[in-house]
Amino acid sequence: MPDSLKRELKTPVILKLLCGADALESFNIPNLWSDKHKTKILQDFGMVVITRTGNEPYISIAKDSILTEHKNNISVVPEWIPNDISSTLIRNGIKNGDSVRYFVPDLVIDYINQHHLYQ
Repeated sequence: MPDSLKRELKTPVILKLLCGADALESFNIPNLWSDKHKTKILQDFGMVVITRTGNEPYISIAKDSILTEHKNNISVVPEWIPNDISSTLIRNGIKNGDSVRYFVPDLVIDYINQHHLYQ
C-alpha cells in the first residue's frame, strides 16, 4: 500500500488474500507458485482461507514448508453454508458451454462473453 494512502487512513488497514481452500491447495502444485511469491503473500500480507467440502487446508499447510513457516498468517474460516461452487467450476462451465446464469451476476456474464474469456 502506498505510504501516502497509509497516512490518510484513520485506522490501520490489513490487506490479506481471501481465497477458497482449493486456491490454498494450489500452493502445493509444483512450479505454479514461486517460493518468492508464496513468501511475499504470506509474510507481508497473509491469507484468509474459506474451507470447502473435500478440501483439507491444514493438510495443505503441513505439506508445504513455506505455508508451515507462515501458518500464523493463515486464518482458516469454516464455510457456514456448504457451497461447492468455485471460480474454477464457473470457468470450466463456460469453457464447456454450460450456462452459469444464477451463479454469477448477469453483468459479469455479459463481460465474460464480450471479452471472450475462458473460451
